[in-house]
Amino acid sequence: MKLYAYFKKLPEFQYGLLSGRIENYGEIVECEILEKELFGMSDLAGKTILDLGSGPGSWSLVFGMAGAHVIGIECDKRQIEFATKNQRAVKVDNVIFHECQAQKWLSDTLSESYDYVFLQHSFEHMDMPMFVVSEVFRVLKPSGRVWIALPNKDSVLRSNGEGHVGDYSMQDLEKMFSQFKLVYKTFIYTPVQCEAMRAIDGWRRTDNLVQRALSYISLAGIYRWFSGPFIRGINKGINSRYWKFKALDDNSPVNEQIYMVMEK
Repeated sequence: MKLYAYFKKLPEFQYGLLSGRIENYGEIVECEILEKELFGMSDLAGKTILDLGSGPGSWSLVFGMAGAHVIGIECDKRQIEFATKNQRAVKVDNVIFHECQAQKWLSDTLSESYDYVFLQHSFEHMDMPMFVVSEVFRVLKPSGRVWIALPNKDSVLRSNGEGHVGDYSMQDLEKMFSQFKLVYKTFIYTPVQCEAMRAIDGWRRTDNLVQRALSYISLAGIYRWFSGPFIRGINKGINSRYWKFKALDDNSPVNEQIYMVMEK
């Protein structure tokens, strides 16, 4: 199972000048962690996944291309429209998107319905977090797993995210999800290089040729073009996780992201 190979089939990868989109190291790393820690390198064929806060449907469609049956829940109508458009492009029919609040969908779902529940930068946008946690536990099958990724509130690198209802540290999450067995946890330190790449992503996600050209002549764009392969080569040799660095101290203030896998 190579999730990143499926990720590269998404329509959002089809923009860019001449050679197309440059690899996003964050997505590479997340695919590696998901394969090993959430799915245990097992086949997704026939598995059921609930993607809460599915956005434009990227991860739902990746899991669908890998053979899983996926329900994507998103409260933003515009994101649902993007997801539907992306789904038509990749021709995946085992993924269904619903415009609905996560809390409402969970409360209407039968117990033990899903093998996995996926919360990718969505939990911090949800109100009634303890209700969400208890319902996620309820709708998971025995030995089912939940993935959660969100910003670390204790990081000095973190900026205030738009629409965040709650801010969480690793300790906050461990306490909230205490009824689960913790399988995997890590902080991710995001180097300046990745921040530069992220800064131009918004410009490059456009059909406007002028904006697209500007992104490539910007300082961040130049930095990405020339430093990316070099930095990636060094980091791959050192860590094999590209730009992922586990901090020596879990309480380091430069740890920006939190990734956790928990099992029922």
